[in-house]
Amino acid sequence: MKKIFYIIFVLITGCLNYQGPFQDEKSSLLISEHRIFGIYVSDIIGLDESDNIELRILIAKKLKNKDLLASNKKINKKSFVLKGTAVSFKTSNKFIILWKFNKLGSQKSISYQSEISLSNKSSKLNLEEISQDISDKIYQYLNQPVKKKIILVRNIDIFHNHKNKTVVFIDTLVTKIKLKKINIELKTNKDNISVDKDTRVLDIKIEKFLLEDEEKINVEWIVSTIEGKELGSIKQTKNIKKGLIDKIWTQIAAKIIDMAILELNYLSWVD
Repeated sequence: MKKIFYIIFVLITGCLNYQGPFQDEKSSLLISEHRIFGIYVSDIIGLDESDNIELRILIAKKLKNKDLLASNKKINKKSFVLKGTAVSFKTSNKFIILWKFNKLGSQKSISYQSEISLSNKSSKLNLEEISQDISDKIYQYLNQPVKKKIILVRNIDIFHNHKNKTVVFIDTLVTKIKLKKINIELKTNKDNISVDKDTRVLDIKIEKFLLEDEEKINVEWIVSTIEGKELGSIKQTKNIKKGLIDKIWTQIAAKIIDMAILELNYLSWVD
């Protein structure tokens, strides 16, 4: 679905249009769902009641110590859920907990296994060791490197192909993407990259119009698929005192990018 962003003082229209000046405004950060809705540690089937309660408390505590919102008591309809089934082996002093981790209501889940060796069949389970093992595995899963969407800059026209200003803008955009740690990676035609159906194409056009004692800057970012389907655009505009564009272009470019970068990240992941 094609989306258009206009950055303005007030968000308007129902089709996600934002148009506006280059100034600080609140924008929608893309935050991992588990950080919003939390992780619910459910019952571990096969444990006696006291071990079940204690282990759930320990797991939730260790997840929270890793800055992951977790609870063994509270759940909402969008929580992630950790469930466990304990299995003991009569022929050996081995104890296994089979874990399932998924979003509530989803059929897709991640499976883990905690294996504990006991000195004898009457040994007490080391709940501290078990809770550390599963919390480490969940943390690693949720914090694994995120795949980045490749964005190929196809056309960039800044003030009718002003070379120096174009170089400054691209260099600033690359730096800002790295600093923001967002899930896109910028490439240009000179990088000789291999493209696939997930690659996105970016066109940028920046124009200026002379007013009485000001200059008006119009910016348009267009994100498309590699096949040419337009996914959406970001439009910005600002009136600037005459002569300032040449004097402080680096600062102006940085402000333009700051105000568009999160929407650029969002559009790049639209299917």
